[in-house]
Amino acid sequence: MAVSRIRTRTCGAVLVGAALLLPLAAPALAAPGVSPVRTGIVPDAPSVTADDAAIGLQPIGTFESGVFDESASEIVVFHAATQRTFVVNAQAGDVQVLDTSDPTAPTAVQLVSAVGAELPDGTTVPEGAEVNSVAVREDGLGVMAVAHPDKVSDGFVVFFDAESLAVLGAVQVGALPDSIAISPDGVYAATADEGEPADDFSVDPEGSISVVTLPDAVAAATQDDVRAVTFEAFDEGDAELPEGVRIVGPQVPNTNDRPERRIAQNLEPEYVTISGSTAYVSIQEANAIAQVDLETATLTALNPLGYADHSQPGHGIDPSDRDPRDAPTFDVRTIDGLYGIYMPDGLDVYTAADGSDYVVSANEGDAREWGDYLDSVRVKDLEDEGHGPVCADAFSEEMLSDANLGRLNVSIEDGFDEEAGCYTELYAGGSRSFSIWDAEGNQVFDSGEDFERITHEAAPDFFNSNHSESNLEGRSDDKGPEPEGVAVGQVGENTYAFIALERVSGIMVYDITDPADSTFVTYVNNRDFSISMEDADDPDAVLSQAGDLGPESIEFVPADVSPTGSAMIIVGNEVSGTTTFFSVDEIDDEPAPEPTPPGVGNGFYLTNGWDGTADATFSFGRASDEVLIGDWDGDGVDSPAVRRGNAYFLSNSFAGGRADVELRFGRASDQVLVGDWDADGVDSLAVRRGNAYFLSNTLAGGAADVELAYGRAVDRVLVGDWDGDGTDTLGVRRGNAYFLANSFAGGHADLELTYGRSGDVVLVGDWDGDGTDTLGVRRGNAYFLANSFAGGHADLELTYGRSGDVVLVGDWDGDGSDTLGVRR
Repeated sequence: MAVSRIRTRTCGAVLVGAALLLPLAAPALAAPGVSPVRTGIVPDAPSVTADDAAIGLQPIGTFESGVFDESASEIVVFHAATQRTFVVNAQAGDVQVLDTSDPTAPTAVQLVSAVGAELPDGTTVPEGAEVNSVAVREDGLGVMAVAHPDKVSDGFVVFFDAESLAVLGAVQVGALPDSIAISPDGVYAATADEGEPADDFSVDPEGSISVVTLPDAVAAATQDDVRAVTFEAFDEGDAELPEGVRIVGPQVPNTNDRPERRIAQNLEPEYVTISGSTAYVSIQEANAIAQVDLETATLTALNPLGYADHSQPGHGIDPSDRDPRDAPTFDVRTIDGLYGIYMPDGLDVYTAADGSDYVVSANEGDAREWGDYLDSVRVKDLEDEGHGPVCADAFSEEMLSDANLGRLNVSIEDGFDEEAGCYTELYAGGSRSFSIWDAEGNQVFDSGEDFERITHEAAPDFFNSNHSESNLEGRSDDKGPEPEGVAVGQVGENTYAFIALERVSGIMVYDITDPADSTFVTYVNNRDFSISMEDADDPDAVLSQAGDLGPESIEFVPADVSPTGSAMIIVGNEVSGTTTFFSVDEIDDEPAPEPTPPGVGNGFYLTNGWDGTADATFSFGRASDEVLIGDWDGDGVDSPAVRRGNAYFLSNSFAGGRADVELRFGRASDQVLVGDWDADGVDSLAVRRGNAYFLSNTLAGGAADVELAYGRAVDRVLVGDWDGDGTDTLGVRRGNAYFLANSFAGGHADLELTYGRSGDVVLVGDWDGDGTDTLGVRRGNAYFLANSFAGGHADLELTYGRSGDVVLVGDWDGDGSDTLGVRR
């Protein structure tokens, strides 16, 4: 009898073909000479999902730089034609190129350096130059925004070929280009030239936006193709600065003997996104969004964003990390006289059903902190540091205590009443929210206090934690969860915003199809709070287990260009140095199989036929367990087992209760397989590390009975009896191509075929009871099963369960045919 070898997933594990990529740590029982697989995916990651969510978010793979807290993964961009992801690695000062044709197992290709790129005048980008941002045009023309080693000097745009990875040349742009984007038609690139002051505040270059007309070919632009959009008109009196645009801090000299221009030097572009021929640019510290016409390279608008009113219902915050001092508590509330300065960092733009552009902003907040100047201090220190007291009639003494507003960092530049000589209002950096703005700068939606409430629900013991240290309320006195980056994408008929939370970490998802009526969908934080990096004796040893810390940017990958066939997001995490890939899956609203679930997460529903009815229902194990299916006692009936680390609990029936067999095998980090390796009718375990396999013919644990190598480390592995001889052997999958072996001799495959699509979930089973395992694919809750290896159309098509179910395959009644089951 051929036994199905489907592997299932729990939170943090990835179903790939008939095997599971596991995100667990690696304890003992290592095979000699085989290194553990480091995955960076956290089992049972904190999450919250709305009851009516139409999509789900699941981490499926990660690339680990192994570098902690040195910005080894910042800006990420995906290029469909090469199936590569380009990652800004500030620690190396370069762009890390990843092969992500299989996003469950991304691999490094090489680094692309800007240093040495030749400018049109024959000079080159100097040593020490650092890449800040990257974008790639559809045809493979890549552009990097590169800062000069002396950050107050003009920076560069460096051009490269995304296919050959050859550097093509460079042009000069404004000081400290911090962000770069390419217009949808591929005609223009635009950079946000931040123009930060020198660290000692001795000089302060002007901020600008550079517009580069790109060549039609994959080639470098010329210097004549660069046009600068400046803010000089506001200083020269040719334009009036809109009221509400923040200009703060002392005046210091300009660079290169330019005249001092307080406004132009103060406006520091942070991030750029493009719709049509219009660039939208966040001017973070100024609390404004600029608009630039790329065709004419002119500034068409500078829209002030106003302030978040934390006295309004639904817009409160938790302002203290000491409420009380020794036992901080979750305390989101409205506060009269307290405002948030939006100060967005990341932006994205989309066109809604009404045909209008809407800008989505991650309202991080920031401060100008250069030399002796610091525009953000704690409320209790305002007077002591010479900025003036808080007006006695504005806030009570109790409200100014540490348990309330005393420790909150606020702006020294906002809320001061010159006539009264005190602060009548207080303004904190950021709003702890994301917003949607129309093209005129009017706010049409703001998430208010959602982020603090949702993150508290997901991980109450680590509410407002910092990224590098797991703590409770470590960031309540500052900017809370700190929204950092945002990406917008369409899944099905709906449009979604994906927002990265830099400090507590994790990704928020909102349905923004109707901008004014946006709704929360899900929050997933691929982080293990039990690992506190700042407290670790050996941070390098536990970095892989910590998960994703400090997400900086998000890239949305539509389903039609995704290597999986489903929409994805890619997240660059600057603190953990990880680049993580999430599948964005539509949730089917099909009804559950009958009868009613016996439990939540550990309920099994097994069918013995193809009519969609569940014939056996029971509970076993925990919702967090990884589930395996096998015939553990040789009676011809498959039954479940659960895995916890390298401990296995096997049941020989559907009765639930205690396991019949308990054993340990391999490491917790291993990928586990199930099969009848010696044709004795009993299934046993194997583990995979890279392309090395360690097979056991018993359930006694201990050393492996068979060791072999097959395929590549990045392959998706399958297990089945491909020739009907009673022995399960290996197969690998690459896209929709399959390479199946009938022995353990290694070498070439015995059978090669194609079936389905590269993005399908693959199943293995003996669907017709002929003793030979064949393939099936799953799309949502639809299944397409083949009884031969001839390719072509499926022999059986059916629907069962929900698309969000964990699917199982087995012979549940001993009749020789494998059928389906689901787990919830």
